[in-house]
Amino acid sequence: MSLTIYRRHNSGYTKENGAKVMPSKETLCESTDTMKCDHPRRPCPIWVSGTGPDGKFIRQSLRKLTGSITRDWALASKTIREWEEKGKTPKPVAGRATVQQLRDDFTVKIKGENLSNETVRKYKTLFDQLDTFVADKGVRFVDELDYQMLMNFRASWEDKALSAGKKLERLRSIMKFAVARDWVKDNAASQIKSPKVKWVDKHGQTQNGSRPTLPYSDEEMLKLKNYVGNPSVKTYNAETWALILTMRFSGLAIQDTATLKITALENGHLTLRRTKTGTLVTVLLPKMVEEMLLALDPKSSDHFFWTGTSEPKTAASVWSQRLRTVFTHAGIEKQGNMLSHRLRDTFAAKLLLHGASKGTVAELLGNTEKMVEKHYSEFVPERQERLDAETEKANGWHELQDNKPAEVVSIKRRRA
Repeated sequence: MSLTIYRRHNSGYTKENGAKVMPSKETLCESTDTMKCDHPRRPCPIWVSGTGPDGKFIRQSLRKLTGSITRDWALASKTIREWEEKGKTPKPVAGRATVQQLRDDFTVKIKGENLSNETVRKYKTLFDQLDTFVADKGVRFVDELDYQMLMNFRASWEDKALSAGKKLERLRSIMKFAVARDWVKDNAASQIKSPKVKWVDKHGQTQNGSRPTLPYSDEEMLKLKNYVGNPSVKTYNAETWALILTMRFSGLAIQDTATLKITALENGHLTLRRTKTGTLVTVLLPKMVEEMLLALDPKSSDHFFWTGTSEPKTAASVWSQRLRTVFTHAGIEKQGNMLSHRLRDTFAAKLLLHGASKGTVAELLGNTEKMVEKHYSEFVPERQERLDAETEKANGWHELQDNKPAEVVSIKRRRA
């Protein structure tokens, strides 16, 4: 038995329906090395040639022999060694789920759960990255996505800690689905630790967790008004000021506001479904904001701030960049990239500070009470009153307290 492995590079013409066809740029490879491949994304497949254990001549791809696409040279070498040791041709493994099948079935699952378009888009982006990764590694089946393979996939991400943590949560959900289908024995993604999120405060101290975003103060809102909302200054822009006020007094996210439909405004109320959660939200606007919206020259016949010709995400991105410029020139202190989201925080904080319940705020934001508790609990007056009461009760009047209050002596008298 004598077997040799080599790469079969995708160069030159191929036959299709009897005619020669030039391969596409995605599959074309100009390398001549029998071991290495210079293709930047997808190494050419590995073939095996020689005499098999039954004495017959073999020349075919390892994919045909083993049932999986093998592009990794070390993995191919290991397969041949095991083949030679056992002395018999490996049979293709049947019944194994492919990564493509995982993608197709999981996509059907999340669409059936009526998740938001934004959530579906994020899963699609993750699967696109996974497809590229497994193609490079020669992985075809789900059960090949073990701990080390998923760790290598995680290492290929260029996201920052917070984004990487969110993406890892989605990967865990995908592998959990694979476990439920009996395609893998355990969820290897759950063994990968989330990256630690840290930020540096204004004192230069490193803090754990995501950077908290604070609501805008009245002084900051006044700065914005003086820069972009004052008709007597050159920087006045009615459209931008109307969008800012709409976000501030409705609590809508940037994409919901940027793509706001004219029909959503009726009798002083904004009614729409949130893009992120799909939750129906109805908010009463101040009369001033309603009048500003109605006085605008809308971008299209259907929307206040959007032409409707681009993708909603693109519209949100354009407005985010415009607001970033306005806030910078207005002298607003930057807190990460959360300038527009702080308007939503301001809406929530003002409600809580004036006695609105967490349930009410959650309903207006299109969130859950748990999310409101997590992000805005410090703005609930009852919370601080409860903490003060418990602290005072614990401190109390104890034996360390003098029976007679100490005489207050000024520093001048003490020196004298």
